Amino acid sequence: MSVEGWPTLDNLLAAEADAEGTCGERSSSEAQRQWWGATVALERLLAGQAEPAAADTWQGVVLSGPVPAVDRRSLPASVVTRMLTPACRDAAARNQRQLPACPPSDPWQCDGGDRELPLPPQDPLAGERFCLVLTRQFGLVMTLAQTQVETAAFRFSFDPELVQQAWATLQLRLRALPVERGQQLIALGERFEPPCPHYRTVAQFSRQLLANLPEPPSPEARSKGGTPRRQRSRVIPLRASDGTSPGLHRRQAANEAAAGASETELLQALTHEIRTPLTTIRTLARLLLKRQDVGDGARERVRAIDRECSDRIDHMELIFQAAECERPERARWSLQLAPVALEQLLQDGIPRWQERAQRRNIALEVSQPEMLPQVVTEPALLDRALTGLMDAAMGRLPDGASVRLCIVTAGSQLKLQLLTPAPVAETAPAAASRSGNRQQSVGQVLTFHPETGDLSLSLEVAKTLFQALGGKLTVRQHSVQGEVLTAFLPLNARLDA
Repeated sequence: MSVEGWPTLDNLLAAEADAEGTCGERSSSEAQRQWWGATVALERLLAGQAEPAAADTWQGVVLSGPVPAVDRRSLPASVVTRMLTPACRDAAARNQRQLPACPPSDPWQCDGGDRELPLPPQDPLAGERFCLVLTRQFGLVMTLAQTQVETAAFRFSFDPELVQQAWATLQLRLRALPVERGQQLIALGERFEPPCPHYRTVAQFSRQLLANLPEPPSPEARSKGGTPRRQRSRVIPLRASDGTSPGLHRRQAANEAAAGASETELLQALTHEIRTPLTTIRTLARLLLKRQDVGDGARERVRAIDRECSDRIDHMELIFQAAECERPERARWSLQLAPVALEQLLQDGIPRWQERAQRRNIALEVSQPEMLPQVVTEPALLDRALTGLMDAAMGRLPDGASVRLCIVTAGSQLKLQLLTPAPVAETAPAAASRSGNRQQSVGQVLTFHPETGDLSLSLEVAKTLFQALGGKLTVRQHSVQGEVLTAFLPLNARLDA
């Protein structure tokens, strides 16, 4: 395999995220904030777990690139750090900057350029920030990679299998180095087989990550271009046609925009704060499920914890991405729509939706054709959006109710209809009034259902979300059929037009 085809650490974590149906993409600034918070958390975790050791006893290895992920001075002397970075274009200049090489008898007590290890030319690993930690207490891999022009993804994992895969990926690069550098480092790393970490280790890392997130940049600092305030025209009309000051209109519009931006940022920050500890709990649950000494009864409870955490993480991810769609168009990241086999998405989704309905004592009936065409959308977000619609619809129904999901083609679109029954002996206006009375708006993005304690996307935000997915969402009230939610998605045939 050529160097260009070598896997990267982010490839491994992204594949795991795809398998779980999670999405790590954020705006570049948000992903960078998470990375910096994680590096501080890692430094404190390593410093807190250091044990007194003899001079020739090493307690861990930290490999990062293409720049250092942690401050070497903040780590215990018993932790070896190395940086894998693209080969310097001017080797002579690099040699001038390096301190004298380490004596062969002590290959790890070195400084300066000897801490740098060159990556092979054209190595894709040079395009992402990464850090791999190997210790006797835990293993950790984390990455920060650009996904689109203005979006990036921060990912991390304590899973021993993923950490071992990441270590094997880096060994590909180390074997390309001279024996005295690459093989010695491989031998040192092999001393630290990634263990199942203690739950306190993962929880401490998550707490420190949240506590050390840098302050988000202000809207003024994030904005690009525009006319500086001092350069604006000084000649303005004193009154508008309605007799009010144009400045008043501008201030009101600016205040409304600032309030909306603040709400969006607060909501996204809250979803991150909720999602991170849930991810920690889910990681610990999955580590427990891999142990052989967990009894059957305990295993079922741990699976339930895993399932509930996954449901809440997906829900928080949906809220985060819906809030992102509410940003001004110039500030939001765009979805990459592509042809998707809806049949596979529904095969994965329908059993999960039926299980969620069963937990609410509600029957979910599905009607669909034998063959389903491809649609043009973003599959992970579509799955979350449909799950959110299901949860919102079922959350308003009494025990024993039934819901129908009908999937049919309609011209150049695919139509997914969710039909919920109307209450007995209740007209459509009365049903709409009763439904409205038991729902409360929480800002512009969310709706709160007091009877169940659930949060769902507001109707307008849900419509905006489906527009971002390339489709459309409508809601109708019928006296007989009840509420009908219809999602339209474009067929792949549109690409061939």
